[in-house]
Amino acid sequence: MADENHTMPTGGTELGLTEAEYARLESEFDGLRLLRDEMQVQLDLAAMEARDRFRAAEDRWESLEARMQDLSGSEGVSEEMVRVTRNLFEEIREAYQEIASLVRSREG
Repeated sequence: MADENHTMPTGGTELGLTEAEYARLESEFDGLRLLRDEMQVQLDLAAMEARDRFRAAEDRWESLEARMQDLSGSEGVSEEMVRVTRNLFEEIREAYQEIASLVRSREG
């Protein structure tokens, strides 16, 4: 199961390995490669999820900007307007925290 990144000599006899030792190393190498590939897929999925969450947060951000304009231009601010605005703040803050966590997991 060799590829261009797998340069151990066939059978490993040039390194003084028995066929069984070499087969065991090759099996471990293949298992590690599979784990590496699976992790790359998971990281790519996390990046896609972070982008999707950021886009959704951006939509909420536009709503928050409009609410803030409404609050600044209104003389009679209702408790409901303030409550909705605070809820938007919390939704966006939570989304940004989740996105930051996904990004950190991708960097680590």
